[in-house]
Amino acid sequence: MDTYKAKSIVTGKEVCGELAYDGLSCFIIEKWPYGTSTVRVDPNTIEKVESDADTEV
Repeated sequence: MDTYKAKSIVTGKEVCGELAYDGLSCFIIEKWPYGTSTVRVDPNTIEKVESDADTEV
C-alpha cells in the first residue's frame, strides 16, 4: 500500500497513513499497534511519501 501524509482539518497536525476517499472528504487511515484511526484531511495538503524499503539492508 502507498503511504501519504497530509494535514488534519480538525487539529492542523500532519498525519501519515493510507489514503481513503468517500466521495465528499479525504481521509488518512493511521495504523497503530492497538488498531486504526481515521483522520479527515485537507485534500490540498496530501503528499505521497516515498518508500525507502529498497535502500534497507
